[in-house]
Amino acid sequence: MDRMVRVNELIKRELGRIVEYLICPELDALLTVTDVNTSPDLHHANVKVSVYGDAVQKSKAIQLLSEHRVGIQNEMSSHIRLKYTPVLHFHLDESLDKADRIFKILKDLGLDDEENGPG
Repeated sequence: MDRMVRVNELIKRELGRIVEYLICPELDALLTVTDVNTSPDLHHANVKVSVYGDAVQKSKAIQLLSEHRVGIQNEMSSHIRLKYTPVLHFHLDESLDKADRIFKILKDLGLDDEENGPG
């Protein structure tokens, strides 16, 4: 496995653990770290998060993550040993919302039934 893939997965797993006890208690929504893409020099990491909730909750989640970014980085650095602790940049992952919309459209069209498939 490529080194950067392992680093991204390690950061993703640790961030998931950290936001569970640091951010989620302040949020009335479910927050999940879905992807991490760290720069090759380890100075920056783009973190995608999915928030199950309305637009206000999504906005609040990104705001909380940004406000607690330094604390999250410090907590992460105490559990993960890297040459540099990357600066975290949080982004909302809209891909799950898009998938939900597609499934709803398919359901409305009656194309999601297994009975309608070949066989």
